[in-house]
Amino acid sequence: RKGYHVVGVSRSGSPRHLDSHYFNKFDVRNGNELRSFLTRNLPDEIYYLAAHHHSAENKPEQIYKLFENSFEVHVTSLLVILELMTSVLASSRLFYAASSHVFGNASEFPQSEITPFRPSGPYGISKATGVQLCQYFRNEQGVFASCGYLYNHESPYRSPHFLTRKIVMSAVAIKKRKLDNLKLGNLESVVDWGYAPDYVEAMNLILKQQEPDDFIVASGKAHTVKDFVKIVFDNLDLDWKKYVTVDETLINKQQSQIPLIGNA
Repeated sequence: RKGYHVVGVSRSGSPRHLDSHYFNKFDVRNGNELRSFLTRNLPDEIYYLAAHHHSAENKPEQIYKLFENSFEVHVTSLLVILELMTSVLASSRLFYAASSHVFGNASEFPQSEITPFRPSGPYGISKATGVQLCQYFRNEQGVFASCGYLYNHESPYRSPHFLTRKIVMSAVAIKKRKLDNLKLGNLESVVDWGYAPDYVEAMNLILKQQEPDDFIVASGKAHTVKDFVKIVFDNLDLDWKKYVTVDETLINKQQSQIPLIGNA
């Protein structure tokens, strides 16, 4: 609708809901392929959304591999782009998708652009490093690199092993009598949930600013997992209390007492 010509990159090729000719299949960790792709396309705007996610539902990764994969995606490949922006991509603008997890065990509530970084895991630590890399190239090399501290943003395209999709898909299966119950972790966990298309609009607006900067992108509203569960089950005319049980093994004992809620 904005008259953009969009080109995408994905490890797995085109997502099923998008036209395949827009997508290039390669892994952004391949520096040579990434350089070739960028110099061939010379984009005006770059949205760096690549991330190495690891859900509690996934099979555990070795800590070394988890850090290695996280840094390769969140830092090293980002560096390839930032370095190119000092030369052949000098007129390009970059949006880097950072995360609320850079605040980790947050020192204050809600978090703002000046809240200190206190990441507590590989994802947050590597994303925080990515932000600092953007800030270095912005301040020292004059590159237009902006970061968005993105809080939880959801849509129907979310992978099934993420919490929101797990709840929705399980509730539908229970309604269809294909599933007996749903096991979840801490129902009292507080989350700042937003809608992915709103966040993408924010990303685009960030690149329309006169100067690059870093921004909180959040709803600013706190909801518990229980709130989310209740809304989903109510929409299906089900009493969630009959079907939802707490699995202690899914509860993160090291979770911060201060919730990650953005001051938008």
